[in-house]
Amino acid sequence: MKNSSGQRLFKRSRTVLKDILEGDPEAFIGKLVTVCGWVQTMREHTNTLAFFELNDGSCCGNLQVLIKKEEADEKGCLDELFSRAKRGVSVRLEGKIVESPKSEQKIEMICKKAIILGGVDRKASYPMPKKRLSFEYLRAHQTWRIRTQTMRAVHNIRNQCAWATHSFFQGLGFKYVHTPILTEADCEGAGEMFTVTTLLEEGIEISELPKEKDEDGFETERLDFSKDFFGKPVSLTVSGQLNVETYACALSDVYTFGPTFRAEHSNTSRHLAEFW
Repeated sequence: MKNSSGQRLFKRSRTVLKDILEGDPEAFIGKLVTVCGWVQTMREHTNTLAFFELNDGSCCGNLQVLIKKEEADEKGCLDELFSRAKRGVSVRLEGKIVESPKSEQKIEMICKKAIILGGVDRKASYPMPKKRLSFEYLRAHQTWRIRTQTMRAVHNIRNQCAWATHSFFQGLGFKYVHTPILTEADCEGAGEMFTVTTLLEEGIEISELPKEKDEDGFETERLDFSKDFFGKPVSLTVSGQLNVETYACALSDVYTFGPTFRAEHSNTSRHLAEFW
């Protein structure tokens, strides 16, 4: 990436696996590369030789890495690597890309130097084992689920859809408008919105929240939001259309692409709490 003066703004200190695996793999044969990623699988042979499957998140494919202890050892690094590098460990590897003897893969990497960036506690059970995991299990491990091939594939598809949407409108000269997520407007009159409030402090029940009073000074069933953060009822928006229409009256060609929310009590494929 370069600026208008031709100066490089960004340069990676590593080679992403997508360039190696999804580009022209044979073009990398014989080249020395530095790759980073997370160990997906590891097979050891007599504690002197190991095969890694490495993934860095740039694509769904894995790069096979061959590590020979006598060739790549430096200050006992591989001893630590062999003892700690199980599934989930993050590593930085330097080595040469060679032609793979196996027919199912064109290339593999012979590691010359290995650095552990983040280890995994061997005494703890890694939450993403190498087996088929149900969506219910993934929902219970939300901070880890993106490390599975299924969720990576879903994210890649979503990324491409978002990029295509922006490219389409930007190519036609439309201007992107990021409409507010917090609003007091019930844009479509649905009335089923997620309320945003700071009144519910820890330990406070909904029944204890202040209520509005009528003309006679008696409490009503409506909550008193005058003491809330915004001083009035605020919800997550159900649509960006209302806000983007004001921009359309000034900028003409505009579009909005952002999250909207519906508080509908439904658990079907046609009703989502958050959608774009």
